[in-house]
Amino acid sequence: MRYRQAHAAKSGSVPFMLRGPKPLRTAVSAALAGVIGLVPVTFIASPAAAVTAASYTLAATPNPVVEKAGAKVTITATLSETSATPTTIDLTTGGGTATPDVDYVSTTTTPVAITIPANTLTGSAEIGIMNDGVKDQLDSESFNVTGALTGAAPVLTVVNIEDAQKTPKLTLSGPGSTEEGDDATFTITPDVLSELPITVQWNSVDPTVVSGHGTATAGKDFTYPGSRTVTILAGGPSGTITIPTADDSTFEGFEDYAIELASPTNAVLGTPSKVTSTIADPASQVAPTVTFAPTAVAEGNSGQKAQEFTASLDVAAGLPLKVDWRTAPAGVGPGFAIEGRDYLAAHGSLTFPADSTKQTFTVDIIGDTIDEGPDPRVGPADGEVFNIVPSGVVGAITPTLGSPETAITITDDDAAPTASFGDLAVKEGDDANPVLLPIKLQGSSDQPITFDIVDAGTGTAASTSATIADPLLVIGGYDYSLLNATATILPEQSSGYVAVLVNGDTMFETNETVNLTATPASGDAGWLTAPGTDAAVLTLDNDDKAPNLQIDSATGKEGDTVAVTGTVTGTAQAETRLTISFAGKAAGGNRAADTGDFTNPGSKEVIIAPGTPSGTVIPVASIKLTEDSEAEPSESIVVSGTGFGNTGTVTEGVVTIEGTAVPIKPTLTAVPTTTVGVATVKFAGKATASSAVTLWGKAMGSTSFSKLRETTSDANGNYSFSLALSRGFVLHTSVGETYSKDVTVKVQQKPTLTATSPSKDKVSITVTGDPKAAGSTVAVQSLVGGAWKTLYTGKLGTNGSYAKSITTTASTLTLRASVYGNSARGILFGTSATKKITVK
Repeated sequence: MRYRQAHAAKSGSVPFMLRGPKPLRTAVSAALAGVIGLVPVTFIASPAAAVTAASYTLAATPNPVVEKAGAKVTITATLSETSATPTTIDLTTGGGTATPDVDYVSTTTTPVAITIPANTLTGSAEIGIMNDGVKDQLDSESFNVTGALTGAAPVLTVVNIEDAQKTPKLTLSGPGSTEEGDDATFTITPDVLSELPITVQWNSVDPTVVSGHGTATAGKDFTYPGSRTVTILAGGPSGTITIPTADDSTFEGFEDYAIELASPTNAVLGTPSKVTSTIADPASQVAPTVTFAPTAVAEGNSGQKAQEFTASLDVAAGLPLKVDWRTAPAGVGPGFAIEGRDYLAAHGSLTFPADSTKQTFTVDIIGDTIDEGPDPRVGPADGEVFNIVPSGVVGAITPTLGSPETAITITDDDAAPTASFGDLAVKEGDDANPVLLPIKLQGSSDQPITFDIVDAGTGTAASTSATIADPLLVIGGYDYSLLNATATILPEQSSGYVAVLVNGDTMFETNETVNLTATPASGDAGWLTAPGTDAAVLTLDNDDKAPNLQIDSATGKEGDTVAVTGTVTGTAQAETRLTISFAGKAAGGNRAADTGDFTNPGSKEVIIAPGTPSGTVIPVASIKLTEDSEAEPSESIVVSGTGFGNTGTVTEGVVTIEGTAVPIKPTLTAVPTTTVGVATVKFAGKATASSAVTLWGKAMGSTSFSKLRETTSDANGNYSFSLALSRGFVLHTSVGETYSKDVTVKVQQKPTLTATSPSKDKVSITVTGDPKAAGSTVAVQSLVGGAWKTLYTGKLGTNGSYAKSITTTASTLTLRASVYGNSARGILFGTSATKKITVK
């Protein structure tokens, strides 16, 4: 009961409010009237006022609340006025967009009570908030909390829940590899569930490049529909993309493709949203097999020829295939091609585009004229083999290699060679020297071919192995030795050689021959066309001179008998026959003896025996010299001769009959008698034969002669001297006390002029005498108006030169210099060459 002073009536009545059931309020009112002693007490019944309860409000905090496991929202009730007794308010939930027991803990069945203690205005209770882990339709949902209090109208508050889940992110996963013909399944997964359906498109895009993989084609290698949208139902955990792959019989290896998500609704794209997958051929599907053709190629006779080869696949592939190739020797020996000789090493890489089966490349084949093939030969298609070796390409798809290598035969187109043993002529020489006789092939072979060599012994030359029966052959015998009984022509060569040691000598002999035969050795004849025995002649050409008889010169006096001899030069294998004759002829400066001066022995035959060594002196004849009383000079008899059949020669000699003449007065001439400048003068004269001659001379201006040179006249009395003169000289010669006439030689000046312009308007002039006669007068002249004008004069100094520096305004000068002579010294006047100079 509460007294309400504010509502006191003017009539003096006091209003009270009783709360509680009606019977209780009536009883309380009666009791109260007696207690307080109010007389009179009058109760006015007011039921409506009696049941009016205190009002309250509800509030939620936090509001909004973020959904989270274990989260709570607090509901606070606030009374409009306090109560003397505790107040209880029951809370129930329901309504709104949130889902009970999904988004929050429902209190509909079991209300939650708020108890407000007596004399307190507020009280609170908690309601649990749940996290459904699902993206809600709305980012913010709500539910109602309703309070129930006896005697009071229900009070409602709204609680807002913010969704903890953001927009779902979609990721894509798929199979790493799918065998051709199977379905490839890709899964689209949101990171959170959603109360909304999610849609997303998918597309085929370029895959990430993987070495050795091809690229699958949408619509060909896998199904690619026009509409490509996947829907994930509300609350659904994922969606799938099923892509059937095409099953074909074409080798494609590993083909990659990529699926990428696009244009999502009610979601965004996460990572990864693109996945690369591989379509693999079935295990039974192997790469096409590669082979090479042709396997036999023509050789040719010369040069290099590019031979085209074709690499072929047995079937086309659905993607590019690559294969490397290289040439390689197939073996060593006959029947195997040699790199660099039969073919050029080569290598390369071939790419077969998708759906193609052929590619070409070239290898250079080297032609020759060599008969080649296996040992033994098989047939006309014989040849030499090399390999083409294929190999895989790192990081690429390679076809199946049909064979580790393909043998290529270079078909031989050359006939077996023919052999010839050729003649040879060589000079014999003076010492032992080897000679090689060639055995030549027309063409050549890849096999060594050996020939047996036999000395027929029918030649004129004597072998060192021969037995010499004729003693005459001992002289100049043993001409050669056969050094090898066999000769081999090496593979691919065109010649072999037979070695013969020629024992050269200095013996004059006729040309000699060696007869040899060459026969293919047993087992080698098959490598030749028309094999057989072939003969060759080695001719040893004599290169020695026939013996020469040098007639020894001799001297005798009238009345003597002179023994004429000759000295042999050279040796002959056979005897040498010479015919010697005698005749008076001028020789050695002597006049010819006439028939009365000697007794001519007539024609004489001289025989030089075989093997006569050089230096041997052989008697020729004796000549009787006639004695008379006539005084005469020395006279000559010439002894000469000829060889018989060009087997020898004679070098003439002279028999001198000593003269009985008296001495003659010497003569002297000089060339020149006037020299230009210092020069050498040649003096010549004649005196008694073989006499001592002295040259005397004096410088002009001197008073006495001095001995200058000495010599001896020759057998004809001739003599000569040479002397360089720098001034005039007077000369004569003497033989004993007999003198020649005087000869005078003079020297003409040959001056040189140098002129330079060292600086502006300056000219330096130097004149040098030849000879350098100090003190001689010098005149320097200039050409002026077509006439020579003397500018300067002076004297040659002790060094034989005159120098002058002048100043002139002329731009050019034409100069010459003269040096005057000295007649007392035998030096004559001379002028230099003209010199033109440009003045600076």
